[in-house]
This record gives sequence, C-alpha cells and structure tokens, in this order.
Amino acid sequence: MSHISTPGPPAWSWDEYEHWLWPEWQKCLRDNASDEAPVHHFLEQNPCLLPGGEASAASIGGHHGPFPGAVISKPLLPGTFSRQPDFMWPTKMSSVFMPVLLEIERPEKRWFTAKGQQTATLTQAMNQVAEWRTWLNSEANKLVFYEKYGISSWIRSYFQVQPVFGLVYGRRAEFAADARLSVHRESIRPEWLHWSTYDGLAPSADARRRICVRVKEGAGWEVVAIPPTFEFSDHAEDDLQGIVGLDRAIIENPLLSGPRKQYLLDQLSRITIKQAASPNLWELDLHLFLEGHGQYEPQWEPPDAQAPSGC
Repeated sequence: MSHISTPGPPAWSWDEYEHWLWPEWQKCLRDNASDEAPVHHFLEQNPCLLPGGEASAASIGGHHGPFPGAVISKPLLPGTFSRQPDFMWPTKMSSVFMPVLLEIERPEKRWFTAKGQQTATLTQAMNQVAEWRTWLNSEANKLVFYEKYGISSWIRSYFQVQPVFGLVYGRRAEFAADARLSVHRESIRPEWLHWSTYDGLAPSADARRRICVRVKEGAGWEVVAIPPTFEFSDHAEDDLQGIVGLDRAIIENPLLSGPRKQYLLDQLSRITIKQAASPNLWELDLHLFLEGHGQYEPQWEPPDAQAPSGC
C-alpha cells in the first residue's frame, strides 16, 4: 500500500538484528537455565526464534505462514490441563490450516538419566503435549477450538485442520558427544511430535516481521511485543487483521530509536486495521489475500457449502 511506504528511519537490518540476537539469546539461556519464565519472555520479544512461523518449505508450519503475522503467547485450550501451550502459530498452506502448538521447558532439564534412560521430566513433557493432541482429536473439542480462534464453518468446509505439535527441551551438550544417546534420542520421539533442543532454535530471517500477541476475549489479539526488524508490509491491513495495541508495543520497545518509533506510529495512523475478533478472524478476505490477492480458487469444492454473499 503506497500510503505507508514513505521512506523514514529504517528498521534494523537482518544482519544487525542477528548480530545482536545471538549473544543475547545465549546469555538468556545461561542466566535462566532453571527458570522458564524469562526464556518465555525473551521468545515473546523475538518470535523469529520459534519454529513454525517461517513460511518456508522447511517449516514445521504451513508454508503460507501465520495469519495474522503473529505468534500467540499462552493460547488457551478450553479444558482441564496441567499446562496450556506456551505458543501457537496459526499457520496454513493451500488447503490445510496448521495451528502449530509449542511447549517449552526449562533449559536445564535433562533428556536421559545416568543410565541412559529417558528422564521422568521428558516423559512428563511429552505426555503434556500428547494430552493436547488427544483433546484436539475429539470432534466436540475441535468445535470449541474453532470457536475460540475464529475458524468459521465456511472456512472449515474448504480447509482441513491438521494441528502440529512441537517441544523445545534441554541442551545439545548432554548427548552431542555420545553417538549412542543421539541415536536413542531420535528413536524415542513419537512420529507426531517435532522437537528440538534450545541450541537448535535459530533466528529465521523469513520471520523477521512476526510479532507476538495474546488473545483477549472480545477485544481481538493484543500485541505483546514487536522486534526491531518490524516493518509494515504493503498489505498491512490484511497482515494485522484483528490486532490491537500495536501503538503501545511500538512505544515500549527499548531497541527502537525515538525517530523510528514516531515513524511507525505515523504509519500506523494511516492504515485501517480490520476489527476482526473471534469468530470472524479467518474469513474469506484472509484467504483471498493468502492465496494470491483476489485470485483465490479453492482446490476442491466443499460438500453442501456455499460461499458468503459478495464473494
């Protein structure tokens, strides 16, 4: 959109950001090996480290990326769980909606006992993720999930829903020098579970504009943080559908200069972000945008479904 592309103070370049991010990330892991909360906070501030939102063929999420262009922190799964997911990318590909649910654990947690057996803490973490998977296998629970995250019945007619589950656990040094443990680690991974050590998380340039949000009942998706690489795209009104609180996140970001903050606020004042809260977030204009800016044709016709009027 030309009205938001006027040159101004630039965002951090990817090289600049990556050069800053790597040592800060390593320091965060060292300083907070026994405390998950600061690690979670760091990932909220820098979501490009989280797998699933890259919008690439190699991503565990859909290669069209998330919509809005954000990861959800502490997404609620209605039900009785010992823990909710830490993050969720609402991603998709051509005919599949792929919510990527991620669990992170304290960096100090170990994979194996001294005897080379799977630890109880790893088993507990795997069981937690399995609990979400079991919950989402229920058709009744799926309907609750669809309503919670605005996945309308019309969208469900056109798009299959295939959740993806990921676990971030432990450090590579525990087994990197032991080929037997490395092989054993992969042999115990369930086929439905993607996992990584914290050392395996690497910043993705494809996710450099992603932001972090939390879902607020009746208020849309409230921004938690934006990275210093954030820029408004030419399709910002679509990318940020349903997002609220972006102005506050800009002002509170300590990595942005004063002129850069003012420039982003000026840009924000010139665009109209659609107020789309559940259950309207994933409606037709989203898919028109993702599938080719108005050129979208479904790959298969839904049974007994009709498109909304005006399509």
